[in-house]
Amino acid sequence: MVDYGGAFKKPFQDITKLIIGIVLMIIPIVNFISMGYFIEVTKKTLNKDNNLPEWANWGQLFIQGLVTAVIGLIYFIPALILLMVAAAPLIGVIVSSATTGADPTAALGGAIAGAGVLFFLAALLVLVTIFVVPMAIVFYARGGFSAAFKVGEILKACLTGNYIISWIIVMIVSLILGLVLGIVPFVGGAIAGFYMGLVEYSLFAQVLNEQAGK
Repeated sequence: MVDYGGAFKKPFQDITKLIIGIVLMIIPIVNFISMGYFIEVTKKTLNKDNNLPEWANWGQLFIQGLVTAVIGLIYFIPALILLMVAAAPLIGVIVSSATTGADPTAALGGAIAGAGVLFFLAALLVLVTIFVVPMAIVFYARGGFSAAFKVGEILKACLTGNYIISWIIVMIVSLILGLVLGIVPFVGGAIAGFYMGLVEYSLFAQVLNEQAGK
């Protein structure tokens, strides 16, 4: 079974490690190190080790975090393309009216109506991507960069009750923490982000272990 309580308690195993991750999470670019730490957490969880990893091999952590960001970006490319296709007619009308001085009202209304379906599909694709990417990252931790794009296996892992429940819990708690801690400038978002990263990848690694019968 997925140990939800253990996952939410895990970040407090070692307050020093937690604080280091939060501090690194505050700094742009450097925060890739914290993201790389999530990969180490995932690897240990996949190996049935629920202890927090040591802060070591920081260069490797940075690279892992950078690769994680690249994987996420690649997954979001289809949604971004669809958004650009949807926005193109609107931009065309605006540019045309600016250069010709014509009233853009009618043309803009038609462009919005035509783009509406595409924007809806793009929003749906963004949601699907947000749903799938965490498991793709777990696959990366388990099998390397290419494993993050085994879409069939990843979707199979995502379409399980354990993953769906875990994902919903993570989204709800992330939203609540983001709202509560967001009032604290700079630090609040880092606290929420690093804490939930530890929780989320502990949970999703357990989900994959459950599917594999481990």
